[in-house]
This record gives sequence, C-alpha cells and structure tokens, in this order.
Amino acid sequence: ADGQYEMLDPIEIDGEEAYGYVLTRTTSGVAVAQTQRWVEHGDRLYVITFSSAKGQQEATESVMEEVLSTWSWQD
Repeated sequence: ADGQYEMLDPIEIDGEEAYGYVLTRTTSGVAVAQTQRWVEHGDRLYVITFSSAKGQQEATESVMEEVLSTWSWQD
C-alpha cells in the first residue's frame, strides 16, 4: 500500500520454481527497492528479500543473482 510493485518472471532455484516481485517505495526520505523471491521446497516455504537504495538497485542485482544461482538444498 505504500509503494509500487512489479511482478517478476519466475526463476529456478536449485530445481524449484521461485516467484517474486520488486517493491519500490520511499521510507524516511530515501527511495528504496526491495526484491523478494519465494520458493517451496518439501513442506516449507522459503522467502528471501534483498533491499537497497533505489539508486543502487542495478548494482546490487548481480549479488542477488549470484546468491540465488548458487543456492543448494541440503536435504
């Protein structure tokens, strides 16, 4: 309710389909971008959120992509 969001195309995280969105909003006078992905594995739901200043969003996307591409289930 306090920002704008954009749904993202699903991606695969270690064989499981993950959904997500980007929320942009202003908090304490700072424009913020928050990317959230969620994925089900077994009987659990995992949620990961990456936040950055809106002006740094593009620079931090590679970090997020690296984390998600190296994700490995340990069950």
